Amino acid sequence: MAIFAPFSPTDASLLSELLRDRAPDLLASLQEDDDPPLADREALQNVLVRAFTEELDPATSEPTERGRAIDGLIGRVLLVWPI
Repeated sequence: MAIFAPFSPTDASLLSELLRDRAPDLLASLQEDDDPPLADREALQNVLVRAFTEELDPATSEPTERGRAIDGLIGRVLLVWPI
C-alpha cells in the first residue's frame, strides 16, 4: 500500500496492524491520500498514543517492548505527517 511507502517494513507492519485493529475506517481513509488531511493525521496520532499507553507496564509505568516500538513509530509518523 502506498500509504506505508515512507516507512520501514517493520513500521509499516505495526502501523497496519494498529489501524486494522483499532481504526479500520481511518486506515481506509489514509489509503485514499498520500498526503492525509490534518484531521486524519490527528486521528492517527490519537490511535497511536492510545496504543502506546496500553503498553505501559503497570508495575513500573515503563513501556513494554511493544510500547517502545509504538513510541518510535509515533515519532517517525510525525516526521512524515506533521500535525
